[in-house]
Amino acid sequence: MCIRDRVSTQSTGTSARSTMSGWTRSDDPMGVSKVSARPVAPEGWPRGVPYNGQSAIMASKPALTGHRNATRKRGQEAHKRRAEPVEFVTGLAEICNPHVEDKEQCFKLIQAQNFDFVTYGETFWEALLTGGILSAGGTMEALAVKCDLNVFESPYDEVDAISRLADQVLQRHRHLREVLDTVLCRITLWIDRYDPDTQRKMAKFIVNHALAHGAGLQTVAKLQQEKRLVEGGEAMTFCSMVFKEFLSKATIEKLNRALKEGKAQSIITLISSAKRTPSNLYNALEAEDLAGLAKWMRTHTREKRCDEVQDRLDEELGDIHSLEETSTRITLLQSQYVLTDKDIVVCVFRA
Repeated sequence: MCIRDRVSTQSTGTSARSTMSGWTRSDDPMGVSKVSARPVAPEGWPRGVPYNGQSAIMASKPALTGHRNATRKRGQEAHKRRAEPVEFVTGLAEICNPHVEDKEQCFKLIQAQNFDFVTYGETFWEALLTGGILSAGGTMEALAVKCDLNVFESPYDEVDAISRLADQVLQRHRHLREVLDTVLCRITLWIDRYDPDTQRKMAKFIVNHALAHGAGLQTVAKLQQEKRLVEGGEAMTFCSMVFKEFLSKATIEKLNRALKEGKAQSIITLISSAKRTPSNLYNALEAEDLAGLAKWMRTHTREKRCDEVQDRLDEELGDIHSLEETSTRITLLQSQYVLTDKDIVVCVFRA
């Protein structure tokens, strides 16, 4: 083969490769000649991916991003009217009010309605406890129709029947248990707005729920955190009702376990800060007809009280001004922490 034929063959091969690659030369009027320079990739093109004109055309195909679906879902949520909780209570009242004396029939009608408890779980419990809907400050919203099947307006003896209805609902809809705990804590934050009879019925429902489902007394823990109720004495009064109801159906050990499961602190934190001593706690419990609980606490917290007195004595003995003043302070600590002479002597020597 001559040199001219070789040059012609190489030229033809180069032309074919340039046609397949899609890159063109500026001096080629047909756009299918030899390769000149690699086209510049547009902004945003992924690294390591070869770019040519055909790749750009293929990459420009439209693709779904899901934004339209998300917008459509948000639109469906936006269509829910804010007045629906009121309509939910109205619907609940329409089926329960005519059969308020027959709790089993009420439960059957509630199940037959197939209510949306996922959305209106809190509204359901508020209606079952108070008859309506709670608003800010513990007040009740003005409703055209109230649910007569509720704890607040029912006789004390019928609270057990309402508790059994609540248990049946929780067996069918287990996710409502946490919702019920939340609503109970919310109501107890404004327990001082209700009369003593309503507080007793509320305490009975809380105890029934705790015993039936092994739930902790979260309401006690919530009251311990509410300084307004603690300093005013309402927290101690209501918790005494809860303890009395609990001990009428279970043991002190079970009560202690329920307090721990509810993440409650020591019962002494229910006493106002100015009177927060074991002596005042025991006196308050005895005044609420809880002498058994006071005796149990006095026996089972002896070591803890001795340790606290020993820490206080470390401070007192470290700054002695006179023996008479120190003796008076030790006698006061013995009285406040309800310790015997033997216990206080041991604490003094340990300090």
